[in-house]
Formats: sequence, structure tokens, C-alpha cells
Amino acid sequence: MPRKITRIIVHHSEGKADTYERVKKWQTTKDDPETKVKEGMGWSHVAYHYVIEQSGKIFVGVSEETVANGTKSSSSDALEVCLCGDFNSQTPTPDALARLHLVLTNWCKTYKLSASKTTIVGHAEIQPKKGDHDNTCPGKNLLSLLPVIRTEVHASLCGNGKASGKTPTGAY
Repeated sequence: MPRKITRIIVHHSEGKADTYERVKKWQTTKDDPETKVKEGMGWSHVAYHYVIEQSGKIFVGVSEETVANGTKSSSSDALEVCLCGDFNSQTPTPDALARLHLVLTNWCKTYKLSASKTTIVGHAEIQPKKGDHDNTCPGKNLLSLLPVIRTEVHASLCGNGKASGKTPTGAY
């Protein structure tokens, strides 16, 4: 039975990775037990369904049927997308934002979701703490854009916004 999707969680890669390959390495590489060097998270797969580079190129991390692990204890009913970059110190490029709009619009159409503040959320909006520190994901500069992004996605869903296309199926 397919998963019931009720929300979309938006992330950024912080300063850890500026490309899909670096996100993949950071998340799937295990620490080196011999040298004690902290290499990465050691996860079995990328923690997001899609990763969007600043160029606008989209990569599939895991299939939509797979529960991603980008948000602790909150991923079972969610699809997750990550924009490469640290959006506490920079702003997403227009190309990356356009592709984010495409992904969000298509997911909302496919899963019959509204473009509301409870459906399209930043990671920090549902998990304000990561361990003992504040969670700022997807970064203050992207988080501040989410209300406008939701409005634009809503307009697209109503036929009044940017053109959409097929949901990505691979890097392009």
C-alpha cells in the first residue's frame, strides 16, 4: 500500500555540501573507526527525496515510496527536498528556487495537497531543536521565503502561476 503523504519538508544542506555528490558523501559515508575521523552520518541512503543544486539541477535521493530520514520522527508521512547551500548566510539562486517551485507544485498535485503552512514546511518548523541546539534548517533566508513560495505554488495549483512539468525522475 502506498504511503499517505500529508506534508512536504524543505531543508538546506547547511555548510556541509554544495552539490548532490557532497550531500550523498556527507550522509552515507561512515566515520573511519581506525583514524577516528568523522567522515559523515553513515546513513544507508540520502535523507531526501530530491536534492536541488544552486544551478537548478535536480537529483533523486530516494524514491518517493521510501521514507527519507531528513527529519527525525517526522518523515513517515512526508516527502523531503533539500536545496544545496547554507541559507543562514546566503540566499538560494533564482534557478534553485524555480526548481523548488516545480517540485513542490508537482508533489502537491500528485498527492492532492494544499500549499499551506502546515503542508509545505521548513524542517525547523516541525523540529525546532536538534539535540541540544536550535534547528535553523532550511536557513533563515529560505525559511523567510516559504510564505511567498507557498503562495506561488497555490497560484500554480489554481492555474494562475508558473508552468510546471513532470516530477523529476533523475538528474537533469
